Amino acid sequence: MPTMEVDIIDTFMGSIPPGPNYWHWPINWEYVNLTVIPISSNGNIEVTNEFVTSDPSGNRMLHYYFNNNTGINLDCFATLTLPHDDVD
Repeated sequence: MPTMEVDIIDTFMGSIPPGPNYWHWPINWEYVNLTVIPISSNGNIEVTNEFVTSDPSGNRMLHYYFNNNTGINLDCFATLTLPHDDVD
């Protein structure tokens, strides 16, 4: 049965203001999954759009828009799941 190993990368996003927000992340591989997790109490985060751009050198940038659906600033983690180098 084919298997795929993945790498997990986390980053801390502190004090995300209420309403729509934007973030970008340089990546060197096609990503598998993006998750934004509020670590503040009573958090509510919604990823609304994500897309990847590349330049002529092949460098890729993941762009994503998300909403803080609360009336307070939230601390969050973003977790990016990427394929590992040896994919069978």
